[in-house]
Amino acid sequence: MGAAEAVDYTDYTGDLSGQVRAVAPDGVPAVVHLAGDGAQLAGLLTADGRLASTIGFGPDQHPAATSIMASPKQGTLDRLTTG
Repeated sequence: MGAAEAVDYTDYTGDLSGQVRAVAPDGVPAVVHLAGDGAQLAGLLTADGRLASTIGFGPDQHPAATSIMASPKQGTLDRLTTG
């Protein structure tokens, strides 16, 4: 799906941030938030990165976040790509 790197979700050490920073020390441009702590994931973004959350983490929690649900509208999807 276009990912250059992946982290091992079966690594239960609890050091997701460390795993991500090992492959992307400057942060990642995009995060798809399906579970876990949205704030922790947002902290892994580059300065202009985007986060799409299916569990309600949105711009009221972090300016780079967009909350998307089961039937996203075009305007929501446009915000993910254009800011």
